[in-house]
Amino acid sequence: MNEMPRRFWTFGFIPCMGVVLSFLLMGSAWSATCSFQPIKNEIDSITNEKSPSGQEFRKKVHEGWDSVRVLSEMSTKEMQTSIDICRFEVAEYLTKLGFPPAH
Repeated sequence: MNEMPRRFWTFGFIPCMGVVLSFLLMGSAWSATCSFQPIKNEIDSITNEKSPSGQEFRKKVHEGWDSVRVLSEMSTKEMQTSIDICRFEVAEYLTKLGFPPAH
């Protein structure tokens, strides 16, 4: 009779907690998904050759700065968070535009 509670904790509770933990981790990963279209619009506006921000961006990247870092510094706080989440896509798009790859 005393064996039943120990058996429950060992064989029932631990796998159940593993399942619950898996769902929590999957939920947090889904909440941080990349929405690239607004970032692409931001990149296009910042890298525009005719705008002062585009000239500053191109100057810094030409001097050897990391293009993703410069983009992040020139963006708003909420856009910086989005850039961090979509870092791979941002680096790929900047490379496609002709800027050196991120460091």
